[in-house]
Amino acid sequence: LQILSTIYVYTQFTSEEYVGRVTESGTVSLTFAGTAGISLGDDIISFGSGYYNGSCFLPYAQLNSNLSRNCWVNITTFPSLEDVHTLINTGNVLVNITASLTNTTDAEMFFCNAAQGCNASLDSEILIQTLNNENGSCSGLTTGFETLATNSSNVSVGICDSFDYQDTNDSISIYLELHVPRDARIGNKTLYLNYEAVAA
Repeated sequence: LQILSTIYVYTQFTSEEYVGRVTESGTVSLTFAGTAGISLGDDIISFGSGYYNGSCFLPYAQLNSNLSRNCWVNITTFPSLEDVHTLINTGNVLVNITASLTNTTDAEMFFCNAAQGCNASLDSEILIQTLNNENGSCSGLTTGFETLATNSSNVSVGICDSFDYQDTNDSISIYLELHVPRDARIGNKTLYLNYEAVAA
């Protein structure tokens, strides 16, 4: 930030014939040093255990942390409340948030244990959506669910363009949707997401 100020210096001579005026400009500068920071108030989303229902209308099982699911049979209790990541702006500047996956090169690596490792399907997908947890926390949220990974790709997704830091407007909810292929490998699956904040 720069605040510009102009200083005028007037000079008056004793003789009325010689009156002069000199003008100089002065500058006042200010540097605003803000701190970008984020934290996760809730950092775990758990869908429990289950499997794809082979008699279903979709070629994959659809699991969503907003509690919706299709073509999925749970063998443990399915969550009864929305299960989201809650991201909080702990700094003192507006920030832009990007999400990415850190332990998988594509969605098939997550579901089938190897990059492009699902032999009988091309339906693997991991999607993300953001909503305000407190009114007005973020402008520029995702437009519905956006794809983080497909059967052959992994991309970073901008999930918030301008994330506020005021106490009553500083948190967003992050939802995940999984498209579990019918040939997903048996076993525990853990997905790691990285959220990056950059001063907006």
